[in-house]
Amino acid sequence: MGSKKILLMVFLLTLILSIFITGYAKAEKKGGILANTPYVDPKGFFRIVPPAGWEIKEYPDDPRGKVAFLGPENNVDFRILVSVKDFNDFDTLYKNTLDVAKEIKERYGATVSVEKTTFLNKPAVKREINVKGQKMLGIEFLIDNVRHDLQYSAPQRVYQKYLSIVMKSIKTYEPLKKTGEVPKEHAIANRLRLAQLFFEQGNYVLAMEYIKEGLEIDPDNPKLKELKAKIESVEQTKGDSDVYEKHKGQRSIKQRPQKKPAEIKTPFSKEKILYIQSISEIVGEGTIIFKKGQKANSLKVHIDGIVPVAEGYKICLFCLDTIKIGPNMKIPIELFTLTEDESLKKYPFIPEKVEYKGFIVEIYDYELGDEFIQSGKNGAILKKKGKGFILTEGEAWLVKLNVGQNKGDSEFASGLSVKRREGLSKRSESVKEFFLSDFKPDYADAECAGTVLELFQDDPSKEDIRVLVKQGLLPIRNGQPVVFCNGAKHILKNKIRMKNYIFESDTKDPLQFLVDKEKGYIYLSGKGTITMPEGKVMKLPLTNRYR
Repeated sequence: MGSKKILLMVFLLTLILSIFITGYAKAEKKGGILANTPYVDPKGFFRIVPPAGWEIKEYPDDPRGKVAFLGPENNVDFRILVSVKDFNDFDTLYKNTLDVAKEIKERYGATVSVEKTTFLNKPAVKREINVKGQKMLGIEFLIDNVRHDLQYSAPQRVYQKYLSIVMKSIKTYEPLKKTGEVPKEHAIANRLRLAQLFFEQGNYVLAMEYIKEGLEIDPDNPKLKELKAKIESVEQTKGDSDVYEKHKGQRSIKQRPQKKPAEIKTPFSKEKILYIQSISEIVGEGTIIFKKGQKANSLKVHIDGIVPVAEGYKICLFCLDTIKIGPNMKIPIELFTLTEDESLKKYPFIPEKVEYKGFIVEIYDYELGDEFIQSGKNGAILKKKGKGFILTEGEAWLVKLNVGQNKGDSEFASGLSVKRREGLSKRSESVKEFFLSDFKPDYADAECAGTVLELFQDDPSKEDIRVLVKQGLLPIRNGQPVVFCNGAKHILKNKIRMKNYIFESDTKDPLQFLVDKEKGYIYLSGKGTITMPEGKVMKLPLTNRYR
C-alpha cells in the first residue's frame, strides 16, 4: 500500500506540475514575449527590446527620438519620446508633469495620479491617466537635459492583458545620449515658424531674414526654399504698397488704376460633390457657423463638435461635417486646411480627437486669397465630404480669382514688380527686428502657437491686465491661464503697463507682439510708443532716428 500511495502522489505532483507549466506557457503566449533583437533609435537617443510582433511606427521627420510600438489590438500601444530640454533638474520636470496632469484633468475630465519614483537608479516621475475608457501609464526621467518619456496606453478592458510584456520591455530600456544640444532641426523649425508668421503678417522683409538664417543652417531645406519662392512670387504679383508709397520718385500703387481680377464662379450642387484639392480630407463631427464679425473684414465662427487629430499634431479646426454660412459672406478656402497645433505637443499622449463645445473664434483682417466660398443672399448650409462639399440649403459658389487676365495686365504687373523689388531691397537694409527680452514665456513648456489675445488695462498705474482670447486656447499652469505662452500673439489695446514698461497703442492700428521663448517679445506690427523702465521712449514702427 505504501508504494501505491507514493506512486499516486508522484502522479498527482506530475499532473499538477504539467498543468502549471501548460498554464504558464499559455499565459506567456497570451501576454506576448519580447522580440529577438533590440530596436535602436535612428537619432541615437535610446535602445530597447520591444514586444515581439508589435508594429513599429517611426517618425523620421521629427527631430526628437520618437517611436510607437503598436499592439495586436486597437488602441494598444507603447510609445517612447526623447527630447532635449532647456532645463536639467528633476524638480522642474516634476513640476511640469504636475501642471500638464492638472490641465489634462481639467480639459478632458480625466482621472490622473502623479508620483515620484526611481528608474535606472535615477529619480523619475510615474503618471497614470484614465480618460474616456483609455488607461495610460507613463514613466519619465532626465539624464542631464535630455528627457526620456515611456508610455503604455490601452483600453481599460485589455490594459492588464498587455501590461506585463510592456513592463518587461521597459526593463530593457537603455539611454544612449547623456547630454544634448538643441538639434539643428529645432533651430530650423523655429526660423520657419517665425518666417511663416511674418509672411502671414505681410512683413516680407523679416520673413526673408529668418529664411536666410534657416538656409545658412540647412541650405537645402525644402520648406524654407518653398516659402522663399512664395514670397518672391508675392513680391512680383502683389508687391509691398507701404514701401512703394514711402520711396520718393515712385508713383503710389493706390494712384494707379488697377483692373479687378476676373472671377470664375462654380455653384455648389445638391446632387454632386464639388471637390477642392487644396483642402484637407478630414471631416469631424459637428457644426461650424460662420457669421460676420462686428468689425469690418472680420469673421465670428462658432465651433461645436469633435475635430480629429492628424499625423504631426495637425488639426483642421473648421473641418466639421456641417458648415453653416451667413448671408452674403466670403469664406477663405485656407480655413479648411491642416495646421499644426503646438498646444497638443505638451501632452504625454496624442489624442485622436479634440472636442470643442461652444467654442468661438474671431478672425480679424483676414485675406480671402485667390479661392474662397461665397454665400447667397439667404446664406448656405454645406456638408463636407472628404476634400469637397455638397449643398443642402441656400446658395453658395466656389470663387477663383484669375489674376493677370490679358497681356496688358501682365505688362502692367511686370512694370510694378521691378519698382517694388527695388523698394523692398532698400527697406531690407534699414528695417531691423525689435524685441524686448524681458517678456519671455512664464513656463518653458507652455506652447500656444496660433493663439491670439487682446490685452486691456483699466488702470495703467496697476498691472491688472484683462485678456480676451480671440483665437486658440491658453495652457493652464497652477490653475491659472498662461498669457505669456510661447507662440502667442498679443494685441495691445490703448495704454498698458507691464514689467515697468508702458505701451501706448494707436487706436486704429494697435501694437502687436509675438511671445517667443528665445527672444522674448517680438514686435510684429502696429503703431505706438513704448516707455522703457529708464524713461526712454521708443516709437514703433522704428525709424532711422531710433536706431
